[in-house]
Amino acid sequence: MVWGELAVCYLGLGDDEKAMELFRKAERVDYECGVAHNYQVSLANIGNVHLHRRDYFTAIDYYQRALALARQIKDPVSVKKWTRNINLAYARIRLAVDTTNPRGAQTAELGQV
Repeated sequence: MVWGELAVCYLGLGDDEKAMELFRKAERVDYECGVAHNYQVSLANIGNVHLHRRDYFTAIDYYQRALALARQIKDPVSVKKWTRNINLAYARIRLAVDTTNPRGAQTAELGQV
């Protein structure tokens, strides 16, 4: 839990590399300890870093993993959060495509948004 809280601080300060390093430590500890609630939060936080980096598809992957775990442990609050984050990432993809190609033709490769 401490790694994750410290990582949030680093991300807020704009140091996404240090934040990612700490979130990965938190993810590993949470997984090894079998703390499902904390593990899903760690996965979503890693997704947040990817979202911050505009790596939307990787963010969605982490959010989907967190969402699956939230459903498994029957955590309705987290289900709503991770679903909202997935929708946000897709909205940012749409916005990036619309900005890149205002006519709506999908010539831009989404993986490079």
